[in-house]
Amino acid sequence: MRLAKLALTVLGIVSLVFGFALDGRAGGGGEGNCTVTNDNGGTAVVNGKPTIVGSGVLEMFDFNPSTGAVSGADATLTLSFKTITGIFRAHIGATSFPTPEKAGCDILAAGPTDATGATIRQVFGLDPTAQLKLCFVTDTKKPDKILCQSITFENNQVPGTPNYSAAMNKLVIFVLQ
Repeated sequence: MRLAKLALTVLGIVSLVFGFALDGRAGGGGEGNCTVTNDNGGTAVVNGKPTIVGSGVLEMFDFNPSTGAVSGADATLTLSFKTITGIFRAHIGATSFPTPEKAGCDILAAGPTDATGATIRQVFGLDPTAQLKLCFVTDTKKPDKILCQSITFENNQVPGTPNYSAAMNKLVIFVLQ
């Protein structure tokens, strides 16, 4: 219960407001196929694409910081699209999170739902076939660009447990048709 309160507190503090991007760039490695990618050798093609913005908290059970292995994880995402904001939760089984991007991809693949069981696409009225591509914003000082680059988690051990929590703030999900 304390973790849930901590998660809600962190989510309440994290800023949720980011605008549309004119372009995006990929960086890092191991992103998986759910991130904005640099497949054309330059700027990713995200001009004018709608975005879902938000943040999240991930609790990693039996987390091994040296390997990224977990016995499972719970994620809580607070996401906004146009005038709608929703809170979504997902559970992930045993896996490893070598990068924050991998964790983000696993969370999306787990099919986060709201309290009524509705998916991100359903809550925001998106086409069921729309691709959701992650972008971790690392430089908000450039109003004409959202840089999608590798980031690091700030992992915090939950006292008295082998569990860790990590905040994922400044999260952008591009909606690609």
